[in-house]
Amino acid sequence: MRIQPTDRVFAVVDPTEHSELADCVFETTLSQLHTLVDQRRDFYAAATLYDDEADARRDAGRRILAAKVARAIAGTHHDISHVAMAQLFDKHGALQLTIEV
Repeated sequence: MRIQPTDRVFAVVDPTEHSELADCVFETTLSQLHTLVDQRRDFYAAATLYDDEADARRDAGRRILAAKVARAIAGTHHDISHVAMAQLFDKHGALQLTIEV
C-alpha cells in the first residue's frame, strides 16, 4: 500500500508509567509527522505507524498492558528465576493468554 503525504496515519509510541490510550496513539499525516516528533522526543524509541486506527489502538493497548505487567513483576520480591509460564486473565477470571517464557 502506498501512503501519500496527506493521508491519515496513526502513530503509536511506548507508554509511560501513567499513560492511557490517548497518550500512546496520535493521528497525523506524513507531512505533519515532524510536528509530532518535535512534541514527543521519545517518538523514535519504538514508534510504529499504522494506516488503520483500530490496529493502532490494539497495539497501544497491548503496549500499556505489557508495561503494567512488567512493573508488577519488577515490584515483586519473589524468586521468579524458575518461572516457565505466565497467564493473563480478564477481570471476570477468564483465561486470555498463556505464554511460555
